[in-house]
Amino acid sequence: MERDGHARHRHAEGLRGPGDAQPHAGGRRRGRRPRRRRGRGRREAARHLPRLGIGTFRDTISRITDQVVREHDPSGRDVELFRRHHYSAGKGPTVKGLKGAELADGLVIKKGEYKLVKTRFSAFFATHLDSVLKTAGIKNLVIVGVQTPNCIRQTVFDAVALDYEKITVLIDATAAARPEIHLSNIRDMKNIGVETPTLEEWRR
Repeated sequence: MERDGHARHRHAEGLRGPGDAQPHAGGRRRGRRPRRRRGRGRREAARHLPRLGIGTFRDTISRITDQVVREHDPSGRDVELFRRHHYSAGKGPTVKGLKGAELADGLVIKKGEYKLVKTRFSAFFATHLDSVLKTAGIKNLVIVGVQTPNCIRQTVFDAVALDYEKITVLIDATAAARPEIHLSNIRDMKNIGVETPTLEEWRR
């Protein structure tokens, strides 16, 4: 979304279906499968979404609403090679039209708003997002969503490479499978000039 020249860029992928879970450190215990903590960080990030673009700022948005979602062909032919096997039966986690590709509660794409579909981690890869934003005169991005080490990180690094003037990642409106993974990636992004406030700090 755009607010005072800023685009609020919301990754809907993991907030509406299975994201890109990170493995636990230390490997797998013998005889037992590692537990995955997929839901907690995702729910925490999703909790802030209504405050970002639904209601409070809705009436102030005058130029562009940009929601990036992830949807795939049932055959999996447009999925990264390393996880294409998940789509072999036409039931992959983010198949277009199935439950996993639905938006999370609080995310609604209204008539006239722009929906961009991506098939890779970065929202800029093989999409026309850069053209859409720059045509609208947007130079500053605010990015939220999941997961921090995958979709968020790659989108942010591409935005840096594309010379957006100011890039902000809201640290409590993004999440990873484990808190330490989230914080490590936030630190990496901060080290390349990305601003990393909380939602409340950003709104001040």
